[in-house]
Amino acid sequence: MAKVSLVSGKKRRDNVINALDLIKEEVGARGKVLIKPNLSALENEYANTSLEAVEGVVDFLNARFKGLSITVGESSGSAFLAGMSTKKVLERFGYYGLEKKYGNVRVIDFDEWKDFRKMTVRMVYGHSTVRIMKHDFDYIVSLSLPKTHDFVIATLGIKNIMAMVHRHDRIHIHGLRGKAFLQGGTKMFPFLPGFLRKPLHDLGRHIVVSLGGYPESVVLTNINLAELAKAVRPDLVVLDGMTGMEGEGPLLGEPVALGVAVASADPLKADGVGARLMGLDPAGIGYFWYLQRDGYGDYSPSGLVGEQIEQYARKFRMHPRYAEQKKWLESKGSSDPQAVDPRPGKQKMS
Repeated sequence: MAKVSLVSGKKRRDNVINALDLIKEEVGARGKVLIKPNLSALENEYANTSLEAVEGVVDFLNARFKGLSITVGESSGSAFLAGMSTKKVLERFGYYGLEKKYGNVRVIDFDEWKDFRKMTVRMVYGHSTVRIMKHDFDYIVSLSLPKTHDFVIATLGIKNIMAMVHRHDRIHIHGLRGKAFLQGGTKMFPFLPGFLRKPLHDLGRHIVVSLGGYPESVVLTNINLAELAKAVRPDLVVLDGMTGMEGEGPLLGEPVALGVAVASADPLKADGVGARLMGLDPAGIGYFWYLQRDGYGDYSPSGLVGEQIEQYARKFRMHPRYAEQKKWLESKGSSDPQAVDPRPGKQKMS
């Protein structure tokens, strides 16, 4: 059984290092390491992984392991919607300074990735494929923070791997296709400046929701995310919970002070603790439930070391569409096997 650590403190970097130190025997970093932060927002620092948290992970790995080649890589969804590159976001938040500070760290923009494999996903109408990065990393660290979400209730370490899907294909994870509005106007209105594409995206999402596509998308997003997590499973999840996000996450919510960090080599166990810190039952989050059902981790708090969850848990204010997000539970409880798990059998990879 994997351990999961929970530590508290006033210094973000120290929290991250201390959380990792409590599970150090289960951290098996080697060779080429990827640290995948979450830089989903263009401006809101509370929506993004702090640079200080990344430094904490790098410092821990370099102190414990020799000869590592560390890559910090990201592809920002908000940058895509705004018609700009993730490189601009990395620059804005100071990430390229890591290359100067550490001799074994490089920072890359996943938007420029060229080599992909394909995975079948379930759509509101039929099926499609998404392109997933084909890579040679030996060890993947997902470094994120606990936030509410506009489709799947909560986003933590597991969902953070979404950026390893080609930026044009991520809408398919939501079970939607051909929604140019939802793709930031990049196909329908390529001539528009970035600041106009975001309002078009929001308008398109409102239209889809109003037409009834949202409940179906909620169910399919949870299922597709679980399949993605099986295809690209992080070796280690670290949650920087100095602050979380409540309300209209994952971009526009408000910060919640937690003052903690979480770490586990079982991604589902780390996210389970993170969900409990938000006042949520992990079993009520769809992609968590699918992953545990299929044997890809354990969201129970067994194996907890460090602090007790109850001491630091808060009741996060959920996303305004939380009541609709819970409707995936109706599909789980249905007697129709296709409603319980509307996937076309085992997902195909190529």
